[in-house]
Parts: sequence; structure tokens; C-alpha cells
Amino acid sequence: MRLCIAGKNRIAVEALELLRARATGADLCALPNPSDDGRDGWQPSFRNACTRLRMPMVTVSDLAGVDDLVLVSLEYERLLPVGEFRSKRLFNVHFSLLPRYRGAYTSIWPILNGEQSSGVTLHFIAAGIDTGDIVAQSAFMIGENDTSRDLYFKYMHHGIELLKANLDRIMDGRTKGQPQAASRASFYSRRSLDFADIRIDLKRCAQQVHDQVRAFCFPEYQLPELLGFRIAGSRITATRSQHRPGHLVESTREHLEVATIDYNVRLLRAVA
Repeated sequence: MRLCIAGKNRIAVEALELLRARATGADLCALPNPSDDGRDGWQPSFRNACTRLRMPMVTVSDLAGVDDLVLVSLEYERLLPVGEFRSKRLFNVHFSLLPRYRGAYTSIWPILNGEQSSGVTLHFIAAGIDTGDIVAQSAFMIGENDTSRDLYFKYMHHGIELLKANLDRIMDGRTKGQPQAASRASFYSRRSLDFADIRIDLKRCAQQVHDQVRAFCFPEYQLPELLGFRIAGSRITATRSQHRPGHLVESTREHLEVATIDYNVRLLRAVA
């Protein structure tokens, strides 16, 4: 059996270490993202981990003709040409409870949409985007103050646990999936958000303002800006707003407090 992990970041590194420990009889290899330059940053480089562990790195063309291939994608950044693969045992761990939130920005859109829970899905890779049959899922709560960064780390934790729980049946071929329902399905493309023009609408209820702020708080990528300050988080206060929405009620070195439609929101200033 040829067993391949494709992807990036800590979840791919942990999956590779898991397979080295549990899939001792398999021919292991790795497919890092093309954008992975081999340098560790805020996340460990999968390519660097492969080099350190002396793990063979392959290309998609190397794998396409392998009959007994089992591939698990963990944030691989390109669509795999499934029609070119001889093997049908191609799996992906997607960061949402499919069929909801197919596509991109699964750490942002659930928060923007006021979701209180999310999860991870192990599914077969099909020709569409995150449309393959579902093998297993794991749900968890989104905390009321969770940022998109917090949610991303929850996805990675629950994603690797889901893989651990299903690894044996993935490898022995007992895996079966259930078709995704058409009802309640949703999809967001990479064009669904413009990070060069993040705008927080303060003329909303406090909960909506809070959700907007925390959805874009991911300092390794971006932080929202309000009233000339970078914002690292927010909290809804118990104070009913006495001013027009967007009015600056208070400014300190640690926070800004602004009025909304109903309650004031405290915006936590980012450390310079």
C-alpha cells in the first residue's frame, strides 16, 4: 500500500507522525503544498518536517497511476484531478460540517453568520469542491469570544482526532461514505471576501459587531481596523448604548468602547 499525506501546517505534520507510528507496513510518502518553502513560521512547515523525517516527497503525477494508493488531504491547496487517479481511496479532512460551508474561509464565515457550532468532516474526494461522500464527522462548539484564529486551531485539533479515530478503516479498505444532502448546503469561494477592504459596520446590533470583529481577528493574516486602531478582539458589555451607533464612548490604552444599535461593544486594541 502507498500511503500519502498531502497538505500543510501542524495538522499535516501530526498526521505524518501518526502514520509513521501506526502504518508501519505501508510505503509512506508526502505531498506538500507547492507554496510551502520549507521554513517554519507561525505554523510548522510540512516540507521541512518531511525533510527532517527523511520522508519521500512526491508529485501528483507520481501518485496518479498507483493502484493501491491511500491519500489523505489535510489542507492541500489545489484541487486534485480525481479522474486521473487509478485509486478511489482519496480522502479529505474538511474544516466544517459538510454540506455546510464548502470551499474557503471556513474559520471566518461561520462566525460572520453567527454560528454557535462547527466541526470537521472526513470525506471522499470527488470531482466537485468538498462534495464527496461523508465518512465521519465531529462537531464542537464555537465559543462566544472565539476569533477566526481560535476556530482554526479547533479545526486542526478535532481534524487530527477524527483521522486517528478512522485511520484503521481507511487503511484496510472498509471505508464507506454517505452522499451529502442537497439541503442546507452552502459554498464560499476565495472571492467571497476582500481582505484589502475589511469594513466593520458599527450600525448593527452588538452581537453582529462582535461577530464581525472576531471573524477577522487572525493576526498572522490580518486584523480589523476601527477609528485608526488595530483591533485584536471584542467583548459585548452590559451597558445599553445611549449614543448613535458608531459613537466612540471611551478610549483607553487597552480598548475602545463604541455604541451600537443596542449595547456598547468594547474593542480590544492590538499590542503594537
